[in-house]
Amino acid sequence: MRSLFLTTFALLSALNLFAQENKQPDIKYWYEGPLTVDDFSVRKISQVGSYSDNMIASWLDYTISSASKRIKTGNLSYSRPVTLLYMDKLESWIDPAQFTLWTMRYQQTYFDIAECTRRELQAAFDTTANGYSDKWEYYKRLLSSRSETYFQETAYGRDTTMVAYYEALYKDKLDGLGEIPAAEVEASGAGTGLGWFIGYSSEIYTGGMRDWLGAGHKFAFGFDLWRNNAFMSLVFGLGGAGKLRKDGFYYDDHMNYHWNTEKNNGAYNIDLDFGYRVYDAPYLGIAPFAGVGLGGFDQNTDMEKDKSSSLFGLRLALGANFDVKLRRSLDTNSTYSESILRFQVYGAWTDCAPGAYYSINAGVVLDWVGWLNSKVSLRRR
Repeated sequence: MRSLFLTTFALLSALNLFAQENKQPDIKYWYEGPLTVDDFSVRKISQVGSYSDNMIASWLDYTISSASKRIKTGNLSYSRPVTLLYMDKLESWIDPAQFTLWTMRYQQTYFDIAECTRRELQAAFDTTANGYSDKWEYYKRLLSSRSETYFQETAYGRDTTMVAYYEALYKDKLDGLGEIPAAEVEASGAGTGLGWFIGYSSEIYTGGMRDWLGAGHKFAFGFDLWRNNAFMSLVFGLGGAGKLRKDGFYYDDHMNYHWNTEKNNGAYNIDLDFGYRVYDAPYLGIAPFAGVGLGGFDQNTDMEKDKSSSLFGLRLALGANFDVKLRRSLDTNSTYSESILRFQVYGAWTDCAPGAYYSINAGVVLDWVGWLNSKVSLRRR
């Protein structure tokens, strides 16, 4: 009598293994009550080969199934295995010629041993955050050892004194294995992470630049590279700064072109930001950063089709990201991801004709970041 395990940690929830309406008629779950003669098919030992060598008068074929249950606590969702024990009525059998009342007690105790081990396995799943495969293998070996001991010490059910001993032993064990409240999981990113973002940013010009332009409005997008809580972001901002407030802003001697007040001006920036998330909570992250890049403007000259006059210069930035974590996800392979609504505020200095200027920048973007590994902890309920 060898146990059969289905090591299935994929998303089997769609199969609805635990719904009564989808239950297969040829199986019986442990929780449905004690085994009866009707749960077994009838076979003669001579029909099942070498079982007669050990004088086995019956056979119980069972499975511990595992389905992945998605759990949501706050803004974090994660998967946890949920197990059930059932027996296969078609593959389980009794030999009427060898049947006694002890046959059912022997097989019921064997079923109880499997249920006891399943509950211990479930408790291990419910009180840990990862390493499910290792725990599955451990309890698989434990059940195999317990089963073999039971077979040998009861002489496959012929020693009724030992059957009665194990019957009482595992009834007591099952009574002591009540439901253990599952621990809640907390997680954050660890190791290398990659992300991308899109959104909007505005730039309010200060000092002398305010005499020429009011504000820039840009479509912002870019990419993140994370290492634990440290990150590097490549940021692109493309948009416009409206019309010049007065003439004389810039003369492009290369194109012999005076920028004028009749045309809209483009505004752009490319920044490489370096920062660190100094505050990292389940719903909020705060990350100061500093950046270096290029910033500037352009204006269409109409001298040639799609020809524009551009000016740009060095750009330095200093500010902070405020990350509102909308959704977080932890997978069974320990990968971790966050969907973030990011509010960004920073100051910038740009060395661009007709002179260097300071600006105040603010933006909001949606950012999606995934880490290859995670830091996981448990919270007891």
